[in-house]
Amino acid sequence: AAAPQERAQAPRDALEHLLAAGMAELLGRASIGVDEDFFELGAHSLLVIKLAARIRRLLRVEIAPGVVIDHPSVTTLARAVRAASADPAQTEQLADTWRLEAEAIPS
Repeated sequence: AAAPQERAQAPRDALEHLLAAGMAELLGRASIGVDEDFFELGAHSLLVIKLAARIRRLLRVEIAPGVVIDHPSVTTLARAVRAASADPAQTEQLADTWRLEAEAIPS
C-alpha cells in the first residue's frame, strides 16, 4: 500500500505568503504549508506575540495574540486578518509589496 502523500500546501496569495514566511522564520524552518498547525510545529506564547506584532507592523491590522491562537494555520489566520482589516484590498497590497521586496533580497 502506498503511503499517504504529505506535501505541504504552498501559499495561494500574497497574504498567505507573508504569514507562512513569518511563521516559518519564527519556527526556524525553511517553510511551512498553509494548513499546518503553528503549535504542532513547535510554536509557543512568545512566538504568538511576535507574530501578532509582525502582522500589526507589516499589514497595519490590529490582531490580538488570541486571534493567532484561535487561527493556528496560515489559511485560517489569513481569513481572520482579512476579516479584521478595515481595508482588505490595502492589506493584500501591503502583503504583496512585502513579498516583492523579500524576493528582491538575495539569500
